[in-house]
Amino acid sequence: MKKEDITVIEKLLEKLGDIKVNSANQSDFNVFTALGIETKEVLICRLLGTILQPNGSHQLGILPIKSFLENVLGVKKDDYDNCEVILEEQIKDDRRVDIAIYIDNMVYPIEVKIYAGDQKNQITDYYHYYDKNKLLNNNNLIFYLTPNGHHPSKSSCGELNIDKEIRCLSFTEDVKKWLETLEKSSTSENFSCILKQFEGVIEKMAKNEKNFDEIIDAVNLENDDNVTALTHIFNSQEVLENKFRELYICRLLDKCKLQNDGYKYEIKLYPNEGRVNNIADIYKNDKLLAHIKYETNLYLTVAENCKVKRRSHEWGPEHNWHYIRREKDQKIIFNKPFSNTPPLSFSDEFINFIEILNDLDFC
Repeated sequence: MKKEDITVIEKLLEKLGDIKVNSANQSDFNVFTALGIETKEVLICRLLGTILQPNGSHQLGILPIKSFLENVLGVKKDDYDNCEVILEEQIKDDRRVDIAIYIDNMVYPIEVKIYAGDQKNQITDYYHYYDKNKLLNNNNLIFYLTPNGHHPSKSSCGELNIDKEIRCLSFTEDVKKWLETLEKSSTSENFSCILKQFEGVIEKMAKNEKNFDEIIDAVNLENDDNVTALTHIFNSQEVLENKFRELYICRLLDKCKLQNDGYKYEIKLYPNEGRVNNIADIYKNDKLLAHIKYETNLYLTVAENCKVKRRSHEWGPEHNWHYIRREKDQKIIFNKPFSNTPPLSFSDEFINFIEILNDLDFC
């Protein structure tokens, strides 16, 4: 690698380091964010579709669909009883529209995009299919729903007029306000809780979007030197991940006081060529006691000829393994170490690691 490329990489990393990452409020448990649905369009659409169904179990009847049509899509009807909500409606050439709302023999098609890119002629194909079948709504609109309400790509729109034939909607403004309205109207405590948690998903979605925008601005992809530097980084991903894993485990050794009750614990890293998902061995008074491994999460397994002498933590009755956790009882995603939220840090504290080791003994 050229010295100039290294200089550019250093400057890029410095810029990225200056970005203050916005994290969603973690004070309240949210089942949807725990499942990570803020990045999964299909699950988001299913959740929206369930709330919109006029005969749904939410006990609000036509109110959700009526409020959505009037306040989000800007559509007013005399009668909402004949509404139908279809998810993943298949049209020509196996195209699938995320959400199609039918009322009075008209359709209001909604394409939902969170982080996925547009397909070529995608919005154009939707428009012409419904227009040809004389189903398109009176306003001749395709609705395009994204976290911040941005426009679809030109390659997806084709010859369509983005300002006249496509209406852009946002989760953070349009959908969140609609959910807040429903929450006030709901008499079901369970349904209100679901709406509140969905709002939390949207807040996290918005923060992720803001983070991405700041990162894109910082790296300035129009600069050829920056693109070259990023290419070097991406091509080195596997090497970087392996090195980070090694350093992180070394820090685990430093952080945990491995001298306890007269026992001396020692961690020995596997050599790179034999590592795979084995990270290190743990020795107690120079005898092999356990292994540190990962598949998805970082965990500890009991070595052969050793046993769990007491199950004071999370040892399963038939499984001689235990997750290694960090602050706030968080598992450590180790197959993709740079995907943890919040990010892994060498200042991480580890929970009850010595106590876990003290659960083990030799047979």
